[in-house]
This record gives sequence, C-alpha cells and structure tokens, in this order.
Amino acid sequence: MRLFYFIYNWSRKFKGGVFLLRVLYGFECPRKAKIGENVTFEHRGLGTVVSSNAIIEDNVTIQHHVTLGIKNADDRIIIHENCFIGAHAFILGNVEIGANSKIGAGAMILHDVPAGSTVVNPVELKIINKTRS
Repeated sequence: MRLFYFIYNWSRKFKGGVFLLRVLYGFECPRKAKIGENVTFEHRGLGTVVSSNAIIEDNVTIQHHVTLGIKNADDRIIIHENCFIGAHAFILGNVEIGANSKIGAGAMILHDVPAGSTVVNPVELKIINKTRS
C-alpha cells in the first residue's frame, strides 16, 4: 500500500509514475484530475479509471474497479467531501455527487446525487435463454 501512494504522489509531478501505476495496478488518474487531501484509493486503486476532468474533494474513499468517466470533452465529474464510492461503481457524464454521500457497489450513476444520499442500483435478474437439461 505504501508503494502505491509513493508512486501516486510522485506521479503527480512526473509522467513516469502515471505509466508505472497503469502497469502495476491498472490505475489511471491523469495529472489534470484535481484530487483533494486524504483521498483514499482502496486496494491500491486496482482497475480504477479517473477522468482528467474529475474533481475529487477531501476525505473521499474510492474502492477498486471504479470508473469516473465523461461522455463529452466539456463534462466534469465533481465528488464533494466525505463521500464513499463502492467497488465497481460507474459515474459517467456531467455528474455531481453531493457531500457525505455513499454510492453502493456496482452502481451506475448518470445524474447528480444530492448531499447526504445513499445510492444503490437494484439489479433485477432476467433470464434471457434457458437450455433444456
């Protein structure tokens, strides 16, 4: 864990670290992204992708395999302070996550989330094809 944060902090100043994090952990976070204090990427940011237009404020926890992606070049993702983003969550487009919000594992966020909210995506099981035994 310490190695990850050493490389992450180093990569904010030098290009080589960004490549090294991508190779070692599958973690992509361009230097243009604005990351606040005490932001934690759990599981060494494994498989996490952060858009260059993302703003992540202080005291945010992001678990592994999270995608913060944009649809258009002028879109911006803003995650306000004290938020939790669960594993395999997707936050896509021009989205703002309010302070003290929690995003559940596997959630697909396409719209703004008000402050203090908890968001989960219920998944309905749908059988498409059944083979005979």
